[in-house]
Amino acid sequence: AMDLYGIDRAEALELFMQPKGKITFLSSRLKLLNPLPMPKEGCIVAFHPRQRNKPPHVGLFRGQKILHLMESGVTYLPEEVVMGMGFNRVSYYD
Repeated sequence: AMDLYGIDRAEALELFMQPKGKITFLSSRLKLLNPLPMPKEGCIVAFHPRQRNKPPHVGLFRGQKILHLMESGVTYLPEEVVMGMGFNRVSYYD
């Protein structure tokens, strides 16, 4: 986000950038962010999994798609495609 928009998202995303299996997710951390009713360029997108005990998957909204990390590397996919990976809800944060 810093390179693309000049906005430092490090603190907000730090929670999600832990090695797989090392994440201790606290839903209260999302409340530190400003929720948005609709996505806007550069906002954080949280995909909430069907299993309630799993943390959200996050990405960055850019050009009507989601820029995010997967085990295979960085991907740039439409929101619907990411939702099809086992998520039942999406929310947006500034």
